[in-house]
Amino acid sequence: MTPTESLDSFLGWLWVSAALTLVFGSLLWLVTRRRELWLRYIAAEAAFWRRLGVPERLVEASRRFEASRLFIGFLGFVVALWLLLAVANAGAYLYFKSQLPKPRGPDIPIIDLPGRPPG
Repeated sequence: MTPTESLDSFLGWLWVSAALTLVFGSLLWLVTRRRELWLRYIAAEAAFWRRLGVPERLVEASRRFEASRLFIGFLGFVVALWLLLAVANAGAYLYFKSQLPKPRGPDIPIIDLPGRPPG
């Protein structure tokens, strides 16, 4: 694996982490700011699972957890974790990129460079 492939890996995980931060951040916003919409969604989800024959106590436990403050805290923790991972990947990318030697141009003697006066 070349050093640039490792850098590409850091960059790829940076974008994945940033995207998941946005996804879970949007879900956290929905759960906290649009509470009535979230509660309607989890009620519809519970009805769906009941129709599939999932035991009532599991459906109710899931619905209660998704409506609780603990779930909001869990989502906040997940958002912070993904954000921290994105920042760590960005920092690792910048740090290791600065450690690589600068790319050299073609080996052209100085005398042959265009625009230089002879002598």
